[in-house]
Amino acid sequence: MSKVLARITNNKITNAARVAIGSTLGCLRSGQIITLPKRVRQTCRCYRLLKQLPEVYHPVNVAGLRHLQPKRCCEDRIVAIRRDMQSPPSVVVDIGCQIGFFTFVLAGEGYAVSGYDINAANIAVCNAIRDIRCNSKAPDFYNIGLKLDAVEQIPNADYALCLAVFHHIIHYHGLEYSTALLSQLRSRISRTLYFEMGQSNEPPQFWSPSLPDMGRDPLDWIQQYLCSAGFRAVRSLGLFPNHLSDIPRYLIAADI
Repeated sequence: MSKVLARITNNKITNAARVAIGSTLGCLRSGQIITLPKRVRQTCRCYRLLKQLPEVYHPVNVAGLRHLQPKRCCEDRIVAIRRDMQSPPSVVVDIGCQIGFFTFVLAGEGYAVSGYDINAANIAVCNAIRDIRCNSKAPDFYNIGLKLDAVEQIPNADYALCLAVFHHIIHYHGLEYSTALLSQLRSRISRTLYFEMGQSNEPPQFWSPSLPDMGRDPLDWIQQYLCSAGFRAVRSLGLFPNHLSDIPRYLIAADI
């Protein structure tokens, strides 16, 4: 099915697509107008939304869409995060959830999860994936950016994920603003923040000039940054690759 999604428009299916999905829909005549099954329509809609994004950043764990190559591997980080967390039930907020990979994995394991992203197109994809999955553990998603005047819209939680977000906040709002924002976010968490950010030792990106010099090994700087926002114990869960360079990033667990 994944090979013909781009050729399906609403309820019309081309002759080229007929053979590929004939086993799913039964015998069709060339040029016939049919009503596609609900699951197929939902998958087609999700595919169209994904193709409208600048990139597919996370893996898409949906039948028929797994062929879409993500910009970044996420499985390694979710394994590290899950090993550090207590078993459910716990409440988790995923801030900067992108298209929801981490959110869906944790919800599937029994955590009460909600996802937040500043990009409405990302949230549309998250909701489309949720509609396909259609189960009682499906998370909720909200088009909310992480700002000082919006933190109160994020519920109190045991855990929070904030991955690859704060280098953008520093770039657009400055270091002082980002520290105050981290401090407010800390007040919403009862256990641990899982944190990752772009580092000054990476090759130049548009946000790089806004970051302070973190030194050759950014771990000390990141730990001090989180401690300055009130986190008590800041631990490294390891170094993980990213899609922008061969320089890995630290994944941090910041305890309350």
